[in-house]
Amino acid sequence: MFIFKWLKNLLLLFLCLILGIYLFILGFQHAFPGETIARYLEDQFEARSLLRVEIEPLEWKNPLRLDVERAALLAPPSVPVSNLFVVENIQAVFFPEIYQLSNLFDVSSPADLFELLNFSRIPSLSEQNIEIRAEAYGGEILGTVNLAKREYAGFIIQKMELDRIPVVNLFPYGFLKGTVEALGSIRNLKELQEGKTQLPKGKLKANLESIRVKFENLDELIPGGLDLPELFFSQIELDLDYNQFLNIRKIQLRGSVEGTIDGKIFLNHRNLSASRIRLHLKLKLSEEVEEALGPMIFFVKGLQCGDEMDFDLLGTVSRINPPKKRTCT
Repeated sequence: MFIFKWLKNLLLLFLCLILGIYLFILGFQHAFPGETIARYLEDQFEARSLLRVEIEPLEWKNPLRLDVERAALLAPPSVPVSNLFVVENIQAVFFPEIYQLSNLFDVSSPADLFELLNFSRIPSLSEQNIEIRAEAYGGEILGTVNLAKREYAGFIIQKMELDRIPVVNLFPYGFLKGTVEALGSIRNLKELQEGKTQLPKGKLKANLESIRVKFENLDELIPGGLDLPELFFSQIELDLDYNQFLNIRKIQLRGSVEGTIDGKIFLNHRNLSASRIRLHLKLKLSEEVEEALGPMIFFVKGLQCGDEMDFDLLGTVSRINPPKKRTCT
């Protein structure tokens, strides 16, 4: 009888503890300092970057999830747009395995919270990631960050429409249209957080499909102008890696211009226009593009080995030297 009474009191105490945790969570959610946290994140980003962000107040609607309606990367005053890139409907999920379990029922009662706090279901912290989901320009962004080390992040971009992205439309000599999918990683999160660097190091593989490039204002770039037709690429594949320099492992073009580009860009952090370029291009132009070049086709022929141009580009972003033809083999 004594043991039964002791177990009964222990169970009652445990239920009261669960109820207290539940009420505390409800109260904290109601008074959650979402706007204060958003302003703090904006300040931290600005302190470690050349750009600014604008973040809507964070909302805590679920014990394992934070929501943000909108976050925007702001353009500098000299740029004729207000935002460079905007993401919407952002969700940051902690302990994704447990969150998926919680979606099987509505966490709206102490009994549900008791089931959610079944610790035997929770893997170790070192195995856990924060998962981030967001929407942008017709596509979706998925990301993961390790909770323990916070050094590595991975991300996936799905079916984003290029012509809807403001920063892409800043290209002064034409516009792009098409979709992009990408898979990448960042491996220096801690350095970025500590302000030791402003550029992420990592890898990026991207696949662009149904790309159309229409040129404009080429007379500002080339004396006398150049009447190029609209270019179409069924696919453009990119394989990039940045550590001490931007390593262009391969850019594969399929369409109006066929071929590959590889090489290195040595970024100047203080003056990007002074970044040094060392690229190798092997390109073949379609008949339509060759006809549109007019007299400049003789310049193209001078770079060809057979029917393919094979040349190097050296210089800086602001001043590229004339193409240097490679020796034909």
